Amino acid sequence: MKFTILIPYRPTRGSLNSPNVPMYQDRKYLWRNKEGTICNRYFDGQEDILRCVEALRKNSVYVHDIVVALDSDMYPQDGWLKDYGVDVFKSTWAVPDGCESVPPKRLMHTLYDAIHYIPDDAIVAFGYISDLVCGKLWDEPIVEAIDKYGLDYVYTPIFVEPRSIHRSHCWSCGESVRDIVEPMGETTTKNIWETWRGYCCHSLTMRPPIDRNYAIESDLYEWSAVCNAGGKTTIIEPCGVRNYGYWASIVSKNTLLKEHAHELLIGPGGDLAFEGALGTKCVVCRSHVFHLHYRCDLDVE
Repeated sequence: MKFTILIPYRPTRGSLNSPNVPMYQDRKYLWRNKEGTICNRYFDGQEDILRCVEALRKNSVYVHDIVVALDSDMYPQDGWLKDYGVDVFKSTWAVPDGCESVPPKRLMHTLYDAIHYIPDDAIVAFGYISDLVCGKLWDEPIVEAIDKYGLDYVYTPIFVEPRSIHRSHCWSCGESVRDIVEPMGETTTKNIWETWRGYCCHSLTMRPPIDRNYAIESDLYEWSAVCNAGGKTTIIEPCGVRNYGYWASIVSKNTLLKEHAHELLIGPGGDLAFEGALGTKCVVCRSHVFHLHYRCDLDVE
C-alpha cells in the first residue's frame, strides 16, 4: 500500500519561529532571505528535510509518494529534492501584511492547500514534520492495521521524543547529559510505557545516549525493540486526544481530510480542531517516528 507523505516545510518551522519574510533558494539549494542570510535548519551539519526524506526512502517497506509543501513566498530552485523523487508543491495563500502569529497561520494554510492538491483516492500521511526520523519498517504495521480495521479509522505511528529527567530535550538544556539522563534508569518496557510516560503529553520517551550528544540509528532500533517487547499492538483513542497518537503524522484517506480541511483555518488551534473532527484514531504501537531536534546519523546502506 502506498501513502502520499505530506511534509509541510519552511526552514526553522519545527519551533514555529520562522521569519515572516520571503525565502529564496540559491543554486546550492541554500534558503536565504532578501538580505542573503542562510535560513536552512541544520543539526550539526545535517539539514532536517534531507534527513527526513532519506530516512523515509531507506526505512519504508513501500515506495511512497512524498509531497513537500511550501508557503507561497518560498522560491525553490528547479530540481530541488528531485533525486529523492519528491513532488514540491507551493501554497497559493498570500500572507497579509502585518499578520500576527504568522508561522502557525502559514502552516495551516499550506496544509489546507496541499490536501486539495493531492488526489482524492490517496492515503495521506498528513503533516509529517521535517525533523522526524522514521523507524525501520515504520509503514508496514500501519498497512497491516488498515487491512484489519479499514479506512473508517485514521492511523498514527507512535511519536517518540528523547527527553531527560527534566522532561526537556536534553541536548539543548545546557546541562551535562549524563547528569540528567543517567537517573532515568535503563531503557525497559516498564519505563517506556509507565515510568517515563509523563515526560511528554503526546509521545513516548526515549532515553538519550549518555556518552554523546547525538543519536545514531541503532539507538532508534534498540529503543523500538524494547518498546515492542511490551506486546502492545494498537491503542484506540478519539481524534483530538493526543495521549499516544500525535497529529503530525496522521494516516487517512484524503477524502476525509478534505471534508474537514476548513477546520485548519479557524485560527489558533486549527490543527486540534481539524484532528478532532476526524473521528476515531488507531495508534499503531509497533510503528515509530522519532522527533529529533538534533543530529542523528543514519545507517549507510
